[in-house]
Amino acid sequence: MANFTDVDDLRQEGLDGAGEDGSDSTGRLYARALTYLNQAYQMLWFRRPWRFARASTPGAFSSVAPISGITCAITEGSTAGTFSESQSADLAGRKILINQNLYRLVSTSGGGSTTMTLDEAFREDTVTAGAVVVFQDEYDISGITRMAYPVYIRDGVDGRRIDFTDEDDPDIQSNLANPNEGLATKFTLRDEVTVIFDQYSQDARRFEVEYVEYPADLALAGSVDWPRWARWILAVKLSALLLVDKNDDRALTKDRMAETGLAQLEEQEAWFGKTTHVPSDRNPYLSHTSR
Repeated sequence: MANFTDVDDLRQEGLDGAGEDGSDSTGRLYARALTYLNQAYQMLWFRRPWRFARASTPGAFSSVAPISGITCAITEGSTAGTFSESQSADLAGRKILINQNLYRLVSTSGGGSTTMTLDEAFREDTVTAGAVVVFQDEYDISGITRMAYPVYIRDGVDGRRIDFTDEDDPDIQSNLANPNEGLATKFTLRDEVTVIFDQYSQDARRFEVEYVEYPADLALAGSVDWPRWARWILAVKLSALLLVDKNDDRALTKDRMAETGLAQLEEQEAWFGKTTHVPSDRNPYLSHTSR
């Protein structure tokens, strides 16, 4: 049991650590222990974007190139207009610049149609051949299986890492209506599954998404997606939650033990994230030793 090979091991150790008999299936907390263990598991899983919590294969999506070199006709105060050339794809949801004024396309009719509908009435004077750029700087990544949240995005063409930033980042906000800036350097999320770039690439590109997965629910006799050497942290956290249930002040001591373990786990991740290592580096598995 010391190796914590499965969920049963963790449950028994957590019960024992809370002063309960881990083998007594009639105990009041025996049945609750698995629920508390799943609670602890998810709580610590989402503590940070652990490497072990990331999907083994990144998700992916492709951007589309902007459409330019065409014009449109639309009347002032109207939402309906026409392109000078028919469009094969439905462009609904993309942004459109008409004489450098920004709108969003509510719908277009692909398959050879030239019609379009804006999200609001056209504010400018009627145009019969207004210059148009149609672009898409927002991408739905909801199709990525079991994605909890993205950590970073990798440009599949040149390998650049595109990092997450706050939605109020000025580089994001200043380029929301500009399809001519160049390659993306940052991204943010409008909601849980909509990626917004700070800059727009001028060609269709593949992007790979490094992301944290939702953990599978723990089940009795099941496996645990957590580093073997650090699974004791889950058992200690379980003990803490059980002690809280018992109104036992020793819960605080167990929580502190769990925090110490998490600090060691973070040190391990930082150590493996270094590009070079020297002999003076401390082995993350032995983080209690001195340098």
